[in-house]
Amino acid sequence: VGNTGLAVTDGDAAAAEAVAQAVLDAMWARRHAFELEAMTPEEAVPAALQRAGRVLLIDTPDSIGGGASGDAPALLAALLRHAPQVESALAIVDPA
Repeated sequence: VGNTGLAVTDGDAAAAEAVAQAVLDAMWARRHAFELEAMTPEEAVPAALQRAGRVLLIDTPDSIGGGASGDAPALLAALLRHAPQVESALAIVDPA
């Protein structure tokens, strides 16, 4: 997990290297601004309810996009417990 980038110039490798290094330096200087607070599903759902607009909750340890099985019901349980009235969508794998 991390950032990646590509510098494209018109055949000027030195310029591409300079631009890429400048972007890398800027990202490194701001690296702490990219950190997100980690929460359990039981903490995240009530916190999300306090925000205006749509909120994206990601169960990172069970993310099917990251290669996990996607069968943990913790986020679903927290949604049903704290926000049964809120329209939600989530992917969960039923191994049965």
